[in-house]
Amino acid sequence: MDKTPAPKSAKAPVQATEAKAPVASTGADAQKVRYIVRVANTDLDGQKCAIIGLQKIKGVGHTFANAVCIIAEVDKNAKIGSLSEAQCRKMEEIILNPGRVMPTWMLNRQLDYETGENKHLITGDLTYQIDNDVKRLKMIKSRRGLRHAWNLPLRGQKTRSQHRRTKAKKSAASKRRPHKSTMGGPSGSSPSGSSSGSK
Repeated sequence: MDKTPAPKSAKAPVQATEAKAPVASTGADAQKVRYIVRVANTDLDGQKCAIIGLQKIKGVGHTFANAVCIIAEVDKNAKIGSLSEAQCRKMEEIILNPGRVMPTWMLNRQLDYETGENKHLITGDLTYQIDNDVKRLKMIKSRRGLRHAWNLPLRGQKTRSQHRRTKAKKSAASKRRPHKSTMGGPSGSSPSGSSSGSK
């Protein structure tokens, strides 16, 4: 019986593979960072992160902006200018209609005086509603309305030293008033101190 070993199969020479350098992305491929982003009728700084930039919208605070980023599935530390149009539209929809996805205690207009609804007002709507509330308080002459009319604090602050209307005028007048030492001696005596009358 022939016991000659079978010839080993020749292995193909291993060729050294050259590491390919990463191709630099051209200006068309790279995502452009926008410097101004329009969200809810407000121009936001595209260089700021999402949770900070959203707070420029009147009526949006830190907690509300954080909730918007979480619900919209947006990285709150990402720059607003690097977000896509779809992400910006999603955040805007949440800000305009937060009652559908947020709890009631996060809204800034709960149980509205006229409609009884829970709403969240932003930008010009918030300013307009605050002005109407102050006018209504003045019209019914409530305590808060009278304090508004008198330009005094509403929430129990002391007014002895603060909230003075003529504080600046009084201080300016006291500075202009001459000192007693420059007005001569006491009344009835001459400035020179010499006694009147001849000996």
